[in-house]
Amino acid sequence: MRIEGEPVLAVSTVSASGARYVGGRHEWWTKGAQGTLRDLMQAENAAPALANCQAKP
Repeated sequence: MRIEGEPVLAVSTVSASGARYVGGRHEWWTKGAQGTLRDLMQAENAAPALANCQAKP
């Protein structure tokens, strides 16, 4: 994937629900048609970089 124009190689990791991918400092987590992008260098309770992303049909 690309974040701010830069390529990020992400690998799948263990998740209790949905699909979770981590690359560098970023985490992309999807469940159903919804996804969230987080910067893992931010505090655990920080707002996600992108939230409630919806898959296009």
